Amino acid sequence: MVEEDPRPRLGWIDPLVADEHPSLALLWLELPVRWMRRSPRWMRDRLATLSGRVDGAAALELRRQDIPAAWRVFYRHVGIDPDEDQTPIEAAYHARLRWGGFRSRGMPRDVLTTALVETGVALWAVDADRTAGELGVRLSKPGELLGAGETEAPAGRLVIADEHRALAPLGGEPPAELAVAKGSTRAIVYGLQFTGIPSMHVHEAFWTASELLGPPVAADAAVDR
Repeated sequence: MVEEDPRPRLGWIDPLVADEHPSLALLWLELPVRWMRRSPRWMRDRLATLSGRVDGAAALELRRQDIPAAWRVFYRHVGIDPDEDQTPIEAAYHARLRWGGFRSRGMPRDVLTTALVETGVALWAVDADRTAGELGVRLSKPGELLGAGETEAPAGRLVIADEHRALAPLGGEPPAELAVAKGSTRAIVYGLQFTGIPSMHVHEAFWTASELLGPPVAADAAVDR
């Protein structure tokens, strides 16, 4: 049941992962959600405003900014090449340039895009009814599948998991069968914090998501970095 005054929770981190990446934290929050194929006008207008702030010069400057640079460092530390697998903020900027603006993709995707572009902190969402228990971070198991589908988790890579299965690769999108879809009523929104990601920005990202998806949130679970 969604709490009236929800606060992001700190997810569990496998001890082996915590030893190697002591600054890594996973935060997650359950919010009411309504899937929409077409976002309302106010949401599309907000994306259009953000599109006007991001141009080619901003994209070129992106890697010089503290939070995008921290994402690239973090990716390398967890074994992901950011030049091959773009960080979430770089992928969003490149998509904006490719399409001439941040394309509206319905709700709640547009909310997550807004939080990312405004704060630099990536958030993801899965249908709460398709997860079990607390979310955390661990290494994938040999031959493990993501969710209940046929997509195999990258071998030896960190994954977001619940108590029973891997849900998504760290930094990657959850498989389609776990996504918020028509008929969904509750979403688990989650994000990462690590060295170089200030708690203030994490707070703001969750505040943005909760403001646009559900009731106000006191996002004080993030830790100072």
